[in-house]
Amino acid sequence: MNLIGGNFGTKGRVKISTSGVISISGAKAARYARQDISAVRAETEQERNFGVLGFIIGAVVLTIIGLFIFGIVGAAIGFIVALMGSFHTTTTHKAQIEFNDGKEVSVAGSQREINKIIKFGP
Repeated sequence: MNLIGGNFGTKGRVKISTSGVISISGAKAARYARQDISAVRAETEQERNFGVLGFIIGAVVLTIIGLFIFGIVGAAIGFIVALMGSFHTTTTHKAQIEFNDGKEVSVAGSQREINKIIKFGP
């Protein structure tokens, strides 16, 4: 998982070994056992974006195709399809781990990795 904040820096990696140890390598490095974790908080962020370049290309191509096949109605439908297809959603899964010594680390990863951290915590 990617380290994104906390007492160990803003860039690095966090790994959970099969032996039950969290290894943190960032600006500082540390290893913590399962019993050293005091809390785990997780969240999911979704961000909706609009792709301008994809819209322009899609609008031109789909409008021309729609115009040739269905006339002016097809051009309008092609434009609307290009507009609707240009929106995309980005989902980010994050977790914050607090340790018994007062230090904390924030990580970003896949949903599976974040669920693994939640199961690993207290």
